[in-house]
Amino acid sequence: MGASIARYANRWRRFLSDVPGTAAAMIRTLFSGQRVDLELEIDGETIHLPQVNNLSIAKNPYLASGLKLQLDLEPDDGMLQLVGISGKSPLGMCRLIPQCYSGAVTGIPGVMVHGCRSVTVRAEQPREIEFDGDPRGFLPVQIEVLPQALHLIGGQR
Repeated sequence: MGASIARYANRWRRFLSDVPGTAAAMIRTLFSGQRVDLELEIDGETIHLPQVNNLSIAKNPYLASGLKLQLDLEPDDGMLQLVGISGKSPLGMCRLIPQCYSGAVTGIPGVMVHGCRSVTVRAEQPREIEFDGDPRGFLPVQIEVLPQALHLIGGQR
């Protein structure tokens, strides 16, 4: 869903502003999107995840325009968090929107939250992916984080 939401939100934010533009893009995507069966290789273990509505791979608890996830993430821990929602109807996904803005979506039964160091995602059908707010290609994708790979120097708080 991320690539579709990003594409429409980037268009509509100019007219609707940030939060309403993203919300409209999310609702539009929810009612036009299709679920997909995914094969995940998480730290070397293969998992089949059927009828996926959305899979987010996060290193930051904040998503577009106020969407957030209550996740245990640290900038330099070398960990990713997978958040998967599957088997939901468009109406069921719409019911999750308030929890996506409060961050509580990660605590809902049936929402998969899984920590890992690396993940490979595959699908039988071509599926577009989004990275940092823009569509960025198609599955398969392999993602990993290297702990403390980049040290930043900044001022005092």
